[in-house]
Amino acid sequence: MDISRFNFQEAPCGLFVFDSNLKIVAANQTLATMLGFSLDELNNKSLNALLTSAERLMFHMQVMALLHLQGRVEEIAIILAGADGKNIPVIFNAVQRNIDGNVVTECVVVRMNERKRLEEELLRVKKATEQVPGTIYQFLLRADGSSCFPYASEGVRNVYELNPLQLQKDASPAFNRLHPDDIEAINQGIADSAKNLTVWHQEYRVILPKRGIRWLQGSATPESRVDGSTLWHGYINDITEKKP
Repeated sequence: MDISRFNFQEAPCGLFVFDSNLKIVAANQTLATMLGFSLDELNNKSLNALLTSAERLMFHMQVMALLHLQGRVEEIAIILAGADGKNIPVIFNAVQRNIDGNVVTECVVVRMNERKRLEEELLRVKKATEQVPGTIYQFLLRADGSSCFPYASEGVRNVYELNPLQLQKDASPAFNRLHPDDIEAINQGIADSAKNLTVWHQEYRVILPKRGIRWLQGSATPESRVDGSTLWHGYINDITEKKP
């Protein structure tokens, strides 16, 4: 988790950062709305003020202990105290970072009922994407030149004869399917798209273990990231039957 990669103020979940003195040094509008505070009221507030009296002991004994030992906590249910005195159950995630010699803790909270709605929405979108004949995907080219597909719909089983999980950390299984005569053009197309942040659009061949040579058409929109990597959002379809 790295909240610097989000649009902090407009993120759909509550985000905040507290320092080694448990003072909140940054918070977003989503959290303020969730708790019924203004942003000014949240900034510089003690973290203890956001915890119900019943939660404070548990938080310090469990959550802070885990942060101290592991540097992060994931998926812990806690209850926050709203401005109107209401208890607000949330799922809490946090990670500690050392920034310029100062330890801060970045936190993400999602209301339990909102989490269920988001999960249902994600499931609906996932089901919809699986009906697409090709594959919807994200392709990440890291600053060191390595690459992966952080997300690929189930259609990748058809266009590359690969499992989506095989590509999440390393894109090479897909690149190993490319026709040797098309590799140079594809690499150049990706490089140009990353350099100019222009849409990547290409027709190329793959050699699949079961179905042999197939023609694919890919299109993806790139975005530059602060860590020097480039992330594409795109779609690949099998166009073999349309080729003469």
